[in-house]
Formats: sequence, C-alpha cells, structure tokens
Amino acid sequence: MLRAADAEHALVDALEAVGLTASLIDSAGDAADIEVRTPDGQTLLIEAKYRTLASADALPRQLGQYAHQLARIQTGAGKHVVGVLIADRITEDARAMLQSTGWGWLDLRGRLHLAAPGIYVHADVPPVNANTTASDDPFAGRAGLEVTVELLLSPAQSVGVRSLAHRIGRAPSTVSEVLARLRRANFIDAEHIPTIPDLFWGLASAWRPVSADVASLPSPGDRAVRDALRINDDINAGTGWALTDTTAAAFYGAPVGLRADHPADFYVPDMRSLRRATQVLGPAADPSMRSATLKAAPVAAVCAERVRNGESSESWPIARPLFVALDLAKDPSRGREILAQWTPPKPWARVW
Repeated sequence: MLRAADAEHALVDALEAVGLTASLIDSAGDAADIEVRTPDGQTLLIEAKYRTLASADALPRQLGQYAHQLARIQTGAGKHVVGVLIADRITEDARAMLQSTGWGWLDLRGRLHLAAPGIYVHADVPPVNANTTASDDPFAGRAGLEVTVELLLSPAQSVGVRSLAHRIGRAPSTVSEVLARLRRANFIDAEHIPTIPDLFWGLASAWRPVSADVASLPSPGDRAVRDALRINDDINAGTGWALTDTTAAAFYGAPVGLRADHPADFYVPDMRSLRRATQVLGPAADPSMRSATLKAAPVAAVCAERVRNGESSESWPIARPLFVALDLAKDPSRGREILAQWTPPKPWARVW
C-alpha cells in the first residue's frame, strides 16, 4: 500500500513514461495535484485520488464524494481539471465505469488511461511495487533526472531549492523531495553539492532515452523539412537537435575511434519530435543501414543549450559534454575506458 503522496509521484512518472510533461503542483486546499502540458501546448490539471482497490461496487459512492471537490477545483482554477483514480488494483468493470464517467485511472500494476482535451492515453506503463515506492529512487521520474542534471552541470555550485525549481520549471516541493532522496542516498551533501563521480554514475544507470534508427537525414538546404522536424541550427534561438555520442565525443577531444562514414547520433527535443522524425525520414530497415540514430531527450536541458560545431552553417549543433558522457557510459565494452581518459575542455567540468 502506498501513501497518497507516493501515488501522485507514481502518476507523474506514468505520464512522463508516455511522453507527457507533468509536475506536482506546490499548493494546498482546493487546488489540483498535477499539471500536464498537452502536445498542443495547453495546460491540463489533474486531481488525483488513491485507493488500494477500485471495484465497481464501491466506486459510485466514492466518485460521488470526489465530484464536489473536483467541481470546486474546476471553478477556482479556470482551467480544465480531470480526475484520475490511482489504485494498486483496478478491476475491469471499475475501469469501464471510470471511463464512462470521464475519469482517468492508473492501475499501479502497469496500465494508464487518460482522456481529456488534447490528450488520449491508453497504454502500458512501468508497474509500481508498493514495497519500493517512487520516493525511494533518487532518479525516479523526469523531475529526478532534471534535478540531477542541473546539479552535475554546475557541480561546484550550491543551489537553493527555489532557484533550482525556477530553472527547471518544477514546484519547489517536488525539487525538495528529489534533493531529499539524493541526500538519503549520499549523492549530495547538505549544501546540495554532488558527490563526484558517484552522482554521475547513478544518473547513468537511470539514463534510458527512447531511440529510433532512421533511413535518411534532411540536407542543409531543405529548410521546410528541417523546420518541421524542429532541427533549429541556431543555438541561440531555442531548442533543437543536438549531435551526441561518438561524433560529439571526438569534437570534445575524447579518445574515440571515428570512421568517416560513422552514422550520427542526435538528441531530439521530445517523444513527439522522435515520432515525427521517424515518420518523415523513414525507419531504417536494418541498424547497419541507418543514416542516424535519434534519441528523445530525457530532460529538456539536453536540447535547450547546445554548442556550436565550427563556423559552417552546415554543421550540426552539439550536446554538452555531460550528455555525451552519459551516452558513452552506456557502452559496456569501452565506455568507462574512454571516460577515464577524457577531460572535456573548459568551461565544462569533468564529473565522471
């Protein structure tokens, strides 16, 4: 059995597992629990409720009780609010009843349903073990990754909770909880200074970007396609694709062997960008025939600040060394060996 707060964390993790941006709301009283950004850029609010078991016999009474609070939140927020019931187990008839009344649901055994303006999700998600709650894992959910990345990007700087929350667009309560997990795991000290290289390798174990091999890449002059795919070569004008892995590591002076015909690896801003690029560029029929491998950035910071690769307008912007190092760390054969011999140039810090 989970605590209600753990159930809300589990719902945020499930939403982010299907490619949505979600965060806990730092508020009390008649306010929603979770804010979600829809694919069309709108905001959806979620009021989450937790039960150990959701069954059709008790559900009508429970939903009747929840309806009054949901109505108050809707009136106060001025935005669309949807109720989501979270339970360790939700029976099939309870699932149908929830959907018919407009409620979403998360069965912690690994199934999520959410239907609202701009969103429809009915998908398998990672199951939650009630004996190992989301709050036990320092890197659980996107917020855990975002906080850790910010700490590693400025490893010598003590940062406050509110400052960090503002930088990543999270509620201070969410950031405070992540920092508490990291302290309990001895990854940071009381001043929020990371333990190096332990925090990097902890992050590397949780760094699992979704990827796809594509059959082609757009030419530098194909502006229409490049704009449609959010490639954005201007590093000073918002997010865009970021070159990573072996090619980027060579740029930073890492001791990697690089063939002239080595397929490029890129981070793209999000899952939506990855799906769109795969449709437009075509999936590679075989990994050996790929033109590139695309990875959905686990956190927005990957594609938000990139590095210029020379002065040519035809060169791809490059991810910062931290993210390149996280990719190299995934290579079980030579990753650690390469990282042991690589110190990135200033102003970047070695954290591995």
